[in-house]
Amino acid sequence: MVGYNFLIPVKTIDEVLYFSNIKLHESWRIFAVGDYCWSLQTFLVLKDYGLPVYLSNRFEKKFINIGGGRTLEKLFKRTDHFVVDIKADVPKDYWGRNVQIVQNKVGENVKKNIYYIPLWPQAGLIPRNTGRRIVKNVAYAGRI
Repeated sequence: MVGYNFLIPVKTIDEVLYFSNIKLHESWRIFAVGDYCWSLQTFLVLKDYGLPVYLSNRFEKKFINIGGGRTLEKLFKRTDHFVVDIKADVPKDYWGRNVQIVQNKVGENVKKNIYYIPLWPQAGLIPRNTGRRIVKNVAYAGRI
């Protein structure tokens, strides 16, 4: 069975262990920006389903390594690593990828191994009360 190694931008194994055990809907602030909303959130969801997923701060041989381009750029990649670049809406591509996932359907190009997957809903959102007729509060989590 193939393992999936989700990469996050941390320096120590202690940080990896911390993030691998957080509760998705109790830690929503972590997922407001960057590679955490893709790599970490996907890792946590798939882990809850019992899939063979791992969280790391380095590429692993014999795994499908998945991470955001800014995180991938900082890591040393050998040619025998399989890498999936999760590209947010940023202009720069990660050059060493085998496959790319984009969150904007306009960027999909199956001939170039670029596939569209929509981004997760923001973690921890409280569903709107459908019986309420007016909107009292609006909030946004992320970069302005």
